[in-house]
Order: sequence, then structure tokens, then C-alpha cells
Amino acid sequence: MKFTVVKPCHVQRNYPRNPGSGRKTWTINPGSTVAWRYNITADAAMVSDPNVAQFPHWGVVTNSDCIGATVGQRGHYWRYQKRGNGKRGWVRHETPAIPAGQPMPKVTNHPGYKSHRLYGRSQSKKSHYWNKVDWQPKSTTAPRTRHKMTHNATLRDRPNEFVISNVMRGWLVLPTSEERKGYTKVYVPSLKRWGWIQL
Repeated sequence: MKFTVVKPCHVQRNYPRNPGSGRKTWTINPGSTVAWRYNITADAAMVSDPNVAQFPHWGVVTNSDCIGATVGQRGHYWRYQKRGNGKRGWVRHETPAIPAGQPMPKVTNHPGYKSHRLYGRSQSKKSHYWNKVDWQPKSTTAPRTRHKMTHNATLRDRPNEFVISNVMRGWLVLPTSEERKGYTKVYVPSLKRWGWIQL
């Protein structure tokens, strides 16, 4: 969901820990737009900055009061599935239009859910286009296998789902043998968290 920026949005590359060197913070200025993904706390929200060409463009706004109202928008997604002719292929699905002027979802009640904390927009019509974010994926003991990242990548809560962190080229990750949809479950020591990544 795209929103206007009403006052400077200060973005962290990772949250709550923000380790490493390089560009760890940046500011989105008023008059720009930002793509809101989900609320982590009453103040912090995961966003994507459409004006950033370099990695990362995902980050966490630590005071989401800087985010204003929605920009009018229509959305869609593609799913590989059986078509009407019985053959499999990519099928476009429209999502409900979002009118302009709607406030950013806050950590308050929402039909069907206790709050907007750790719930983000999804492609699931069954869940009314909302889905739960697994902010702290769990696993057992960290594996002994070590892998040095040769590229920048996003850490996800589930394969091909919500971004929960950014992993930089050169960082160490500990991959497990769990693999799904091109993603591998890993432990990232510098972030002290589990997640799924494309190695």
C-alpha cells in the first residue's frame, strides 16, 4: 500500500539491531511516497522506499507518524496455476482498489484480527487480503555449516513472504538443510535471528 510522507521518515536498514557498516539509515522527505508493509510495534513499521535504486530499499521507519494517507492505487499479482483451458500458466489476479486519503493502518482493532501489529497486506482473498507476519521465526540449534553471502539479500519470515531484515554481501549466515521455493532457512549471527533467504 502506497502512502504520502508528511514529515521526514527516518529509516533503519535493520531493526531492532542494525549491525554492519555502509548505509544503515536514510531519510524519506515529505512529499515523497512510501510503501507500507506492516507494523512491528505501535511506532515502528516495515516499509519499502520506491525512490531508492540501491540496496536496501526495504527498511524500518522507527516513528510511523511520518506516514500520511494512501495514494489511490490498484493492485494485482500473478499466480502459476491451472487456466480455464486446463493448461497451467501465469494468471493475473486483481486485488481490491485502495482509494486515496485512507490513513495508515495503526495498531488498533481490525475485523477478524486483534490488532494491526504484525499483520500485512497479502494476496489471499480467503484472509481478506491480510496475513500474519512471523517476526521472529524459530528453529533449533544453529547449524555448523557456514556460508559467506556473495550478494545482498532480504531475509523473509517464510519462503517468498514478508521481509523481516536485510542481509548484506559479505555477512556470514548459517544455512540449514530446509529448502523451499528457492529459499533456504538460515540463522544470521549478526542479526541474531532466523529466517529464509535466497542463497
